Amino acid sequence: MALGNVTQETIDQAFNDAYNLTHDVMAAGPQGLRLPTSAVKTGITVASDVLYGYPLEAPSKKLYPIEDAMRRRVPRWTNPAGGKIAHWKVVSAINSAGLNAGVAEGAVNTALSITDAEKYMAYSTLNMYNNYTDEARQMSRRFEDVPAFTMLATLQSLMIDEDIQIIGGNVNTLQTAMTAATLTAADSSVSGSLSGSGNNYDFAVSALTLHGYLNSIAAGTGGRTAGGVDTSGESQVKSLTNYSMGAVTSVTLVWTDVPGAFAYNVYIGSHGGTKYWYSTVTTNAAVISSSPGAGNVVNTADKTAEAYGYSGILEQVKVTSTGTQGSCYYKSMSSASTYAASTPLTTDGAGGITQIDTALESIWNTARIGPTMMLINSQEAMSLKHLAIGSSSTNAVRVQVQQPDQATFKAGAGVSKYYNPFTDQWIDIVVSIHQAPGKLMLLGERVPYPNSETPNNFEVELQQDYYGEEFARTARAQNVGVTCIGALKVYYPPACGVIANITAS
Repeated sequence: MALGNVTQETIDQAFNDAYNLTHDVMAAGPQGLRLPTSAVKTGITVASDVLYGYPLEAPSKKLYPIEDAMRRRVPRWTNPAGGKIAHWKVVSAINSAGLNAGVAEGAVNTALSITDAEKYMAYSTLNMYNNYTDEARQMSRRFEDVPAFTMLATLQSLMIDEDIQIIGGNVNTLQTAMTAATLTAADSSVSGSLSGSGNNYDFAVSALTLHGYLNSIAAGTGGRTAGGVDTSGESQVKSLTNYSMGAVTSVTLVWTDVPGAFAYNVYIGSHGGTKYWYSTVTTNAAVISSSPGAGNVVNTADKTAEAYGYSGILEQVKVTSTGTQGSCYYKSMSSASTYAASTPLTTDGAGGITQIDTALESIWNTARIGPTMMLINSQEAMSLKHLAIGSSSTNAVRVQVQQPDQATFKAGAGVSKYYNPFTDQWIDIVVSIHQAPGKLMLLGERVPYPNSETPNNFEVELQQDYYGEEFARTARAQNVGVTCIGALKVYYPPACGVIANITAS
């Protein structure tokens, strides 16, 4: 009934009905209903009653990042032909014998030697899966479109992981390189709490893929989650056993760099006992200054390869793997031949970075190509800022800022591009959360050779791009999935360069 239709007669009738009901109940005895005098006296308040609404703002706020900068930069196309392997052929030299053009009168030269090779990369299936219950769908009416959001979140999750796959997917095991590495230990100048006086320790180091590293930092203490562990034993680690401490209370471990690794897990244990995780590092050196805590995870073996997924850029340009051509420029800022820790990048005193310019010069001299993109972590972004525009006696760059308001100063600066003096081109600097600290990748995204037929150096060749599925129901829930089937192709690895084991400047 509308408020305007309430008349005095209606009010009187309602009062009489309530009075008669109360009179009848009271006549029935003391167990009857109470008169409504208490409610009239106390009133209705928010503090004592629940007669208020829930002002829920619809829909839910999607506060999560979609970090897929590398995935969006790599061109992708769908091959109309079927098959399980992507094939291509490379012509890398048209005068591989280095013939001189000079000939005698009336003579012809020796026939040219052309170098070509068949290349291939197997297609891989990438999939993400999710589900929602009938109750979730029905009870979210007028708040959230649960079926649509479930499919969207599944697609976005696949995009994020494909970004990781492109940068650091690894289908070839790092085990061989890790177990063949040299692992040494020496006294550290860092004060520590390890037991000296001749106690002996066992150490171990394992190489991590990019997925393994990201799982390690996500897991926090303990170093790993199920996604980063291979429980096949300790066959995938490099061990140093029965190391005599003497009077030492801390140790510096140094091992041979594994070019395809993004990080390493370090372990320690009493000689003959169980080795426990100590730390995850992104350089090939670590200082151990204390015994592991009781909460740290017992060492099994860390994931050093992935059975499914892309062979990523780092693996294809540096690590020998099926279907790749040659090797890129590679520089490690740490050496296993010394007991020194990894070193930072250094300024050239003229606004540039010494190690980056050396890499650009080598790539130009080898391939006559200049990288178009520099993929780095936030650590290296800060280092570039400090080295390129930081104030020091060896830096020739002077930054002058005009402030319109003398009472305030707007601080901050950064480096967004890097100049290649050998090609007279600018290199885009891309900071990715999926790049490990201590690793800088110079990527040539274009092949500028005449008639190369390959304008893109990186491509994702697909049998099927993203498609969503709703699977047959077997319960009161709907299962959904998003899938793509393809292969990452790197046509010319010498157009790239990697600088690894960098410490912060």
